[in-house]
Amino acid sequence: MTSPQRQRIPVSSSDGTLAQLDAIRRHVPQAELLVLENCRHVPQQEQPQALLDACMRFLRSL
Repeated sequence: MTSPQRQRIPVSSSDGTLAQLDAIRRHVPQAELLVLENCRHVPQQEQPQALLDACMRFLRSL
């Protein structure tokens, strides 16, 4: 993949692990990780401002 990537996972999520995101980053070096502390499964509800801020930073970087 050559397109910009942003991978995110809530730290307390059962859907994935930081190790999985690290593996993605090894295969997609331009991927940027977003780690949300104190967040479980639905970051857009649990940490909407943090997610929005991160998305806006990503979009501005394009």
